[in-house]
Amino acid sequence: MSEYIWQCPFCGSDQPVTDNERQVAIADLTLPNADGPRRLVTKFVVCPNAKCRKFSLSASLHGREVVGTRVYTGKHLTSWNLVPPSRARAFPVLLPPEVLEDYHEACLTLDLSAKTSAALSRRCISAMLRDYWRVQPGSLNDELRQIKGTADPLTWEAIESVRRSGMIG
Repeated sequence: MSEYIWQCPFCGSDQPVTDNERQVAIADLTLPNADGPRRLVTKFVVCPNAKCRKFSLSASLHGREVVGTRVYTGKHLTSWNLVPPSRARAFPVLLPPEVLEDYHEACLTLDLSAKTSAALSRRCISAMLRDYWRVQPGSLNDELRQIKGTADPLTWEAIESVRRSGMIG
């Protein structure tokens, strides 16, 4: 029985997952087609956390390799998170609905378009800066500078680490 550490997309806890909490299924495309043989791998994982027990479902598409009489999962081509459809975290309802909507959309579009997701994420950050810290509208970089002295050190360090990664400001 294999085991690995898995982070639940619902409760956020890191849990050891064994064969008792996961089911994997394989479907092979063997019909002649323009792209060649394919293998679809689907995986259910049930969160082992007794307070959660929600399931996630993901699928991944691979090439299908045959060596002699043995069939193998080939090169990974793409993946999808089906349940939940994104890795968006749950946030308190204190956030304005339009910010939450943009955040969820940013998470949903991440795999399809990182640029779109980043633009929506910057819009969320800007809206939160204007709502919570009452900063004057401007570029995101200017808005961040306005809170430099008022944000607690831990929050500011988190902002700076994201900024240094080249994702904002």
